[in-house]
Amino acid sequence: MNRLNISTRLVVAFAAMVLLLIALGGVALARSASQRAALNDIVTTRIPITRAMGALADGVNVQAIQFRNLAIFSSEAIVKSSRDQIGTARSTIAKQLETLTALIQSEKGKESLARMQQHRAEFLRLGDQYLGLIAKDQKDEALKLLVEQLRPVQLAYQKEIQEQVDYQAKVTGAAGDRAEAAASALQRDVLIAGALAIAMAIFLAI
Repeated sequence: MNRLNISTRLVVAFAAMVLLLIALGGVALARSASQRAALNDIVTTRIPITRAMGALADGVNVQAIQFRNLAIFSSEAIVKSSRDQIGTARSTIAKQLETLTALIQSEKGKESLARMQQHRAEFLRLGDQYLGLIAKDQKDEALKLLVEQLRPVQLAYQKEIQEQVDYQAKVTGAAGDRAEAAASALQRDVLIAGALAIAMAIFLAI
Protein backbone atom coordinates (compact mmCIF):
# COMPACT_ATOMS: atom_id res chain seq x y z
CA MET A 1 0.00 0.00 0.00
CA ASN A 2 3.00 2.34 0.45
CA ARG A 3 3.28 2.64 -3.36
CA LEU A 4 -0.17 4.30 -3.53
CA ASN A 5 -0.45 8.04 -3.09
CA ILE A 6 -2.33 9.52 -0.15
CA SER A 7 -5.50 10.37 -2.09
CA THR A 8 -5.79 6.83 -3.43
CA ARG A 9 -5.29 5.39 0.04
CA LEU A 10 -8.02 7.62 1.43
CA VAL A 11 -10.45 6.58 -1.30
CA VAL A 12 -9.71 2.90 -0.77
CA ALA A 13 -9.95 3.26 3.00
CA PHE A 14 -13.24 5.16 2.76
CA ALA A 15 -14.74 2.61 0.36
CA ALA A 16 -13.62 -0.27 2.57
CA MET A 17 -15.06 1.34 5.68
CA VAL A 18 -18.37 2.04 3.93
CA LEU A 19 -18.63 -1.60 2.83
CA LEU A 20 -17.76 -2.76 6.33
CA LEU A 21 -20.39 -0.50 7.87
CA ILE A 22 -23.01 -1.68 5.38
CA ALA A 23 -22.20 -5.31 6.18
CA LEU A 24 -22.26 -4.62 9.92
CA GLY A 25 -25.58 -2.80 9.59
CA GLY A 26 -27.12 -5.70 7.70
CA VAL A 27 -25.91 -8.23 10.24
CA ALA A 28 -27.07 -6.05 13.13
CA LEU A 29 -30.53 -5.70 11.60
CA ALA A 30 -30.81 -9.46 11.10
CA ARG A 31 -29.64 -10.24 14.64
CA SER A 32 -31.88 -7.56 16.13
CA ALA A 33 -34.88 -8.90 14.23
CA SER A 34 -34.19 -12.39 15.56
CA GLN A 35 -33.84 -11.11 19.11
CA ARG A 36 -36.95 -8.96 18.78
CA ALA A 37 -38.98 -11.91 17.48
CA ALA A 38 -37.88 -14.09 20.41
CA LEU A 39 -38.65 -11.37 22.95
CA ASN A 40 -41.99 -10.64 21.31
CA ASP A 41 -42.88 -14.33 21.56
CA ILE A 42 -42.09 -14.28 25.27
CA VAL A 43 -44.05 -11.09 25.99
CA THR A 44 -47.12 -11.66 23.80
CA THR A 45 -47.45 -15.44 24.00
CA ARG A 46 -45.36 -17.21 26.63
CA ILE A 47 -46.07 -14.93 29.59
CA PRO A 48 -49.87 -14.84 28.95
CA ILE A 49 -49.90 -18.65 28.60
CA THR A 50 -48.01 -19.03 31.88
CA ARG A 51 -50.38 -16.61 33.61
CA ALA A 52 -53.45 -18.39 32.21
CA MET A 53 -52.17 -21.81 33.26
CA GLY A 54 -51.55 -20.54 36.79
CA ALA A 55 -55.06 -19.13 37.05
CA LEU A 56 -56.52 -22.34 35.64
CA ALA A 57 -54.64 -24.53 38.12
CA ASP A 58 -55.73 -22.27 40.99
CA GLY A 59 -59.35 -22.52 39.81
CA VAL A 60 -59.29 -26.31 39.95
CA ASN A 61 -57.69 -26.24 43.40
CA VAL A 62 -60.34 -23.83 44.67
CA GLN A 63 -63.12 -26.12 43.46
CA ALA A 64 -61.50 -29.17 45.06
CA ILE A 65 -61.22 -27.38 48.40
CA GLN A 66 -64.78 -26.09 48.31
CA PHE A 67 -66.17 -29.50 47.34
CA ARG A 68 -64.57 -30.89 50.48
CA ASN A 69 -65.87 -27.99 52.57
CA LEU A 70 -69.40 -28.73 51.38
CA ALA A 71 -69.02 -32.31 52.59
CA ILE A 72 -67.77 -31.19 56.00
CA PHE A 73 -69.75 -28.08 56.91
CA SER A 74 -73.49 -27.44 57.03
CA SER A 75 -73.47 -23.75 57.93
CA GLU A 76 -75.56 -21.77 55.46
CA ALA A 77 -72.88 -19.06 55.25
CA ILE A 78 -70.13 -21.58 54.50
CA VAL A 79 -72.27 -23.42 51.96
CA LYS A 80 -73.10 -20.18 50.16
CA SER A 81 -69.46 -19.06 50.20
CA SER A 82 -68.32 -22.42 48.83
CA ARG A 83 -70.87 -22.39 46.02
CA ASP A 84 -69.96 -18.81 45.12
CA GLN A 85 -66.26 -19.65 45.01
CA ILE A 86 -66.92 -22.69 42.84
CA GLY A 87 -68.96 -20.57 40.43
CA THR A 88 -66.27 -17.90 40.25
CA ALA A 89 -63.54 -20.49 39.71
CA ARG A 90 -65.50 -22.08 36.88
CA SER A 91 -65.96 -18.72 35.16
CA THR A 92 -62.26 -17.94 35.54
CA ILE A 93 -61.27 -21.30 34.06
CA ALA A 94 -63.59 -20.81 31.09
CA LYS A 95 -61.95 -17.45 30.32
CA GLN A 96 -58.44 -18.84 30.70
CA LEU A 97 -59.22 -21.72 28.35
CA GLU A 98 -60.34 -19.21 25.73
CA THR A 99 -57.00 -17.45 26.13
CA LEU A 100 -55.06 -20.70 25.88
CA THR A 101 -57.00 -21.82 22.82
CA ALA A 102 -56.06 -18.58 21.07
CA LEU A 103 -52.39 -18.62 22.09
CA ILE A 104 -51.25 -22.24 21.99
CA GLN A 105 -50.04 -23.08 18.48
CA SER A 106 -47.85 -26.17 18.76
CA GLU A 107 -49.37 -29.58 18.05
CA LYS A 108 -48.18 -30.99 21.38
CA GLY A 109 -49.65 -28.03 23.24
CA LYS A 110 -52.97 -28.32 21.40
CA GLU A 111 -53.19 -32.06 22.10
CA SER A 112 -52.61 -31.45 25.82
CA LEU A 113 -55.17 -28.63 25.79
CA ALA A 114 -57.75 -30.94 24.20
CA ARG A 115 -57.19 -33.50 26.95
CA MET A 116 -57.51 -30.77 29.57
CA GLN A 117 -60.86 -29.75 28.13
CA GLN A 118 -62.07 -33.36 28.15
CA HIS A 119 -61.11 -33.73 31.82
CA ARG A 120 -62.77 -30.39 32.57
CA ALA A 121 -66.04 -31.48 30.96
CA GLU A 122 -66.11 -34.62 33.12
CA PHE A 123 -65.07 -32.62 36.19
CA LEU A 124 -67.96 -30.20 35.59
CA ARG A 125 -70.46 -33.01 35.04
CA LEU A 126 -69.54 -34.85 38.22
CA GLY A 127 -69.23 -31.58 40.11
CA ASP A 128 -72.80 -30.68 39.20
CA GLN A 129 -73.98 -34.11 40.35
CA TYR A 130 -72.11 -33.63 43.62
CA LEU A 131 -73.60 -30.17 44.18
CA GLY A 132 -77.05 -31.58 43.48
CA LEU A 133 -76.63 -34.26 46.13
CA ILE A 134 -75.35 -31.68 48.62
CA ALA A 135 -78.37 -29.47 47.90
CA LYS A 136 -80.64 -32.42 48.68
CA ASP A 137 -78.70 -33.02 51.92
CA GLN A 138 -77.64 -36.46 50.67
CA LYS A 139 -74.14 -36.15 52.09
CA ASP A 140 -73.37 -39.86 52.24
CA GLU A 141 -74.10 -40.26 48.54
CA ALA A 142 -72.25 -37.02 47.80
CA LEU A 143 -69.18 -38.16 49.72
CA LYS A 144 -69.18 -41.49 47.90
CA LEU A 145 -69.34 -39.69 44.55
CA LEU A 146 -66.56 -37.36 45.67
CA VAL A 147 -64.20 -40.16 46.66
CA GLU A 148 -64.97 -42.74 43.98
CA GLN A 149 -65.56 -40.58 40.89
CA LEU A 150 -64.97 -36.86 41.30
CA ARG A 151 -61.56 -36.99 42.95
CA PRO A 152 -60.00 -39.40 40.39
CA VAL A 153 -61.19 -37.14 37.57
CA GLN A 154 -59.85 -34.11 39.45
CA LEU A 155 -56.43 -35.75 39.82
CA ALA A 156 -56.31 -36.65 36.11
CA TYR A 157 -57.32 -33.08 35.26
CA GLN A 158 -54.62 -31.63 37.50
CA LYS A 159 -52.01 -34.01 36.10
CA GLU A 160 -52.76 -32.88 32.55
CA ILE A 161 -52.59 -29.24 33.66
CA GLN A 162 -49.16 -29.85 35.19
CA GLU A 163 -47.95 -31.56 32.01
CA GLN A 164 -49.04 -28.53 30.00
CA VAL A 165 -47.31 -26.22 32.49
CA ASP A 166 -44.08 -28.22 32.21
CA TYR A 167 -44.23 -28.22 28.41
CA GLN A 168 -44.90 -24.48 28.20
CA ALA A 169 -42.01 -23.85 30.62
CA LYS A 170 -39.68 -25.67 28.21
CA VAL A 171 -40.99 -23.66 25.26
CA THR A 172 -40.56 -20.41 27.20
CA GLY A 173 -37.02 -21.40 28.16
CA ALA A 174 -36.21 -22.10 24.51
CA ALA A 175 -37.54 -18.67 23.50
CA GLY A 176 -35.37 -17.07 26.17
CA ASP A 177 -32.34 -19.00 24.90
CA ARG A 178 -33.00 -17.76 21.36
CA ALA A 179 -33.18 -14.16 22.53
CA GLU A 180 -29.96 -14.55 24.52
CA ALA A 181 -28.21 -16.25 21.59
CA ALA A 182 -29.25 -13.43 19.24
CA ALA A 183 -27.92 -10.81 21.68
CA SER A 184 -24.63 -12.69 22.06
CA ALA A 185 -24.29 -13.07 18.29
CA LEU A 186 -24.89 -9.35 17.77
CA GLN A 187 -22.24 -8.47 20.34
CA ARG A 188 -19.80 -10.91 18.73
CA ASP A 189 -20.42 -9.52 15.25
CA VAL A 190 -19.83 -5.94 16.43
CA LEU A 191 -16.53 -6.97 18.04
CA ILE A 192 -15.45 -8.79 14.88
CA ALA A 193 -16.35 -5.78 12.75
CA GLY A 194 -14.37 -3.52 15.07
CA ALA A 195 -11.34 -5.80 14.86
CA LEU A 196 -11.58 -5.86 11.07
CA ALA A 197 -11.79 -2.08 10.97
CA ILE A 198 -8.64 -1.77 13.08
CA ALA A 199 -6.82 -4.35 10.96
CA MET A 200 -7.86 -2.58 7.77
CA ALA A 201 -6.70 0.77 9.11
CA ILE A 202 -3.30 -0.67 10.00
CA PHE A 203 -3.01 -2.35 6.59
CA LEU A 204 -3.87 0.83 4.70
CA ALA A 205 -1.42 2.81 6.79
CA ILE A 206 1.51 0.58 5.82
